[in-house]
Amino acid sequence: MSCVKNMRQWRLVLLILPVVMFLAPPFASGADGGQESELPYKVIEGKTGAATFDGYRRFHKVCHICHGEDGMGTPYAPALVDSLKEMDYDSFAVIVASGLSQPNRNIMPAFGENTEIFPHLSNIYAYLRARADGVLAPGRPSRLIPE
Repeated sequence: MSCVKNMRQWRLVLLILPVVMFLAPPFASGADGGQESELPYKVIEGKTGAATFDGYRRFHKVCHICHGEDGMGTPYAPALVDSLKEMDYDSFAVIVASGLSQPNRNIMPAFGENTEIFPHLSNIYAYLRARADGVLAPGRPSRLIPE
């Protein structure tokens, strides 16, 4: 039974990974050996751009239940503000899409088919990276006035 579940997860990863790579935003990897070429977020004086604010909204709609307010972690799931200090977009996307599990234990469910999460993953990543980089304080951010 566990083997069948693992095969389904790998099949999902193999189906979703090309989509992630195709839709990956320009900050996901750069020409300089995989280094990020630009910041994935827009934060000026504590105010966010529209995409980063959308990431805040989406994160607090679904992800914060396990990962805590502002991505600070809970006894059930790690602090993403710590994890994203070292994690690139592609790694983040694969984990969110396919989930994480150990034998006989589901650690994180797969969100690859969740329409509230996966289509907006780059925005969620942008929000969490702004928090991880320390440029966005905890709490509901203010939005930049559109130009």
